[in-house]
Amino acid sequence: MENLIKAISLHQPWASLIASEHKHYETRLWQTNYKGTIAIHAAKKFHNDHRF
Repeated sequence: MENLIKAISLHQPWASLIASEHKHYETRLWQTNYKGTIAIHAAKKFHNDHRF
């Protein structure tokens, strides 16, 4: 059986902030019951709003 991992794509700087544990929550319009390890994919472009 294959080992699959869930992933989430985020713009910078949000991806780095989550990976470095400075940002603890990410909200989306969709719901999931998934609990466990997740990969963070940093999108190529930066988010336009650099206020954080």
